[in-house]
Formats: sequence, C-alpha cells, structure tokens
Amino acid sequence: MEVTSFTAGGATGIGAEGGSNATVSGLDNLTVRAIDGDAIGIGARNGSNADVTMDGDITVNTLSGNAYGVTAQSGSHIDLTGAEAMVVSTDAGDAYGLYAVNSSVISGDVESITVTASGNAYGAYAYSGSSIDLTMAGDMSVASTGAGIAMGIGADNGSNITVTGLDDLSVAGINGPAFGIGARNGSNADVTMDGDITVIRLAATHTE
Repeated sequence: MEVTSFTAGGATGIGAEGGSNATVSGLDNLTVRAIDGDAIGIGARNGSNADVTMDGDITVNTLSGNAYGVTAQSGSHIDLTGAEAMVVSTDAGDAYGLYAVNSSVISGDVESITVTASGNAYGAYAYSGSSIDLTMAGDMSVASTGAGIAMGIGADNGSNITVTGLDDLSVAGINGPAFGIGARNGSNADVTMDGDITVIRLAATHTE
C-alpha cells in the first residue's frame, strides 16, 4: 500500500478519527510520502482505535512537516502486528517511530526502527498519561541532524513504556541533546535488550 501527497497537505496511510475504528489485515508494505505536510503511517486520534495486521515494512517520509510511523493521540488505541523494518524521516520537522500522547495506548511488534529528522527525533515516545508496549527483534537507530532532541526510548508526564527484544540502540544528535532511554515526571521505562547502547552528540563546527 502506497500513499503520496504531491501538493501541500499531509498524507496518512491508515487513520481513524473522532471515535472511529479502523481494522486492516493482510497488509504487506506500507509507504507514506508527503511533499509539504505531515506524513503518518498509522494514526488514531480523538477516542479512536486502529488494529493493523501486516507482514512487511513501514516507510514514512515528508520533505517538510512531521513524520510519524505510528501515532495514537487524545484517548486513542492502536494495535499493530507483524511490522518488519520501520523507517521514518523528515527533511524539515520532527520524526517519531511510535508516539502515544494524551492518554493513548500503542501495543505492537516492530522488528527494527530507524528515525531521522532535522528537528526532534524519537524512536518510541509516550507522553501525558500514555503507554507503549513494544516487542522488537532488531536494532533501533535515532538521529537528529539539526538542533533537535534525539531520544531512543522515552516516557514523560505520567506515562509508561515497555520494550522487549531490542538488540542495539544507537542515538545521535548534532546540536541538540541526545538520550538513549529516559523517563521523567512520574513515568516509567522498562527495556529488555540484548545489545549495546551508543549515544553520540556531535557539535557542529563553523569556519570563517
């Protein structure tokens, strides 16, 4: 399945909104691209639910805007089964592999996650009373190429995140802070892995 927006405006692969439900099974690869706007692979918001069963990769990219592999917002719930490689990127904005916010829940399995952004970059992030339960079978790589935050796995503001099956975790920032795994403000992060954690911050140099 491929979704591309060639003009100004966002692009969403699978979405549920306003108390709705979306159920998809038998999906192979999911590719979402936007030229000027947010790009979302799988999204649910405003009290909605999405249940996706697949056997393939998730690729999300936007040239200008935020990019989300999977995002549940405002009291929503997403179940994801069978995702292989997830690659999420933006040339001008923030990027999230998995993002749950405002009392939302994401539960799923994704073999590997790669996130690249010019702004903030998060591998898996739960915020504001939300939770993520993620099963992996490979590496997670997160990079911010600008002045944004780079974080592999995080929970904030009364949230919880659990990750199992992770191999290596690598996080790189250029001019912003870089974090491997973090929890704050009454949150919890529980990660089981079989590999290394590498966190690098590369301050940009200027010559005149």
